[in-house]
Amino acid sequence: MTKTITALLTVALLTAALCITAGTFIFKQGALPELHQLLTQLINHQLTRQLLPWGLFVILIYCWIKLTQWAKKRRTAAYAVGALVQMVLPDPYVERTLQTVKQQKESIKKQNENDDETT
Repeated sequence: MTKTITALLTVALLTAALCITAGTFIFKQGALPELHQLLTQLINHQLTRQLLPWGLFVILIYCWIKLTQWAKKRRTAAYAVGALVQMVLPDPYVERTLQTVKQQKESIKKQNENDDETT
């Protein structure tokens, strides 16, 4: 039951955000000029601009919590998002990682050679 409610709330939030952003274009064309004016006032309102960073922060934390839950349940979506993030974000320790991998490969080769010599 809670999964259904969470999914519905997520869809509602995404729909509201889409309506606000796309609504300014759609309603500007003349379909509902009053609604366009209302949406423009909402976007330009000082309180909205002050709360926007906090709203984005809350959404980011919510996404992080959901991804963590998905990863614990070993869902495919968590792996896909993780792979996308890994591809997009740079790795600050690329050289160190490459050196570590190289050292591990060399140690495995040495162990295999020692095992072959003893047998």
